[in-house]
Amino acid sequence: MIRQMSQRRMSPKNKRLMALSLFIIFALFIFYDVYHLIVPNTSHETSIRMEIVEALILLLGGAAFISLWILTKNEERNEIRFEKEIGQMKAERDEWKERSAQLIKDFQDYILTHFDYWKLTTSEKEVGLFLLKGMSFKEIAQIRNVSERTIRNQSLSIYSKSGLAGKHELASYFLEELFQLKAQ
Repeated sequence: MIRQMSQRRMSPKNKRLMALSLFIIFALFIFYDVYHLIVPNTSHETSIRMEIVEALILLLGGAAFISLWILTKNEERNEIRFEKEIGQMKAERDEWKERSAQLIKDFQDYILTHFDYWKLTTSEKEVGLFLLKGMSFKEIAQIRNVSERTIRNQSLSIYSKSGLAGKHELASYFLEELFQLKAQ
């Protein structure tokens, strides 16, 4: 029974109830013992019954105490195990973030290398990156604090220098290159 209780997860409310029961059992034991000392014992048979009752109260309290102690120990072990697992998961997450950040940086460098090869200006490179992110001319114009017409002209210059037809072809070019690099 104690082993079964130790394998089950006990709610905080049940733990409090068990602790309260344990307290009540020992309080009864002490009260019964004090009562036994105050009231004179007239019969030997009554004395034996009182000793049996005291022994049962003590055994019940001891069993409750051992059960509570085992449950607490198991929860401590589980908590330590969970903390280790969480630590491992965080380490794996951080490692993945680090690897992903490097891959993203490498891909950005790859894109910028193509922009350099196409001889794009600094402004055109910036607009090109915004276009690759899927932003509209209006959004790019607001970010760069210029007119939409300026962005439209810079994008036409990007397409002309790269030999690509538009925003979708620009994005497709890099995605296709990315997938070809991965396959090699």
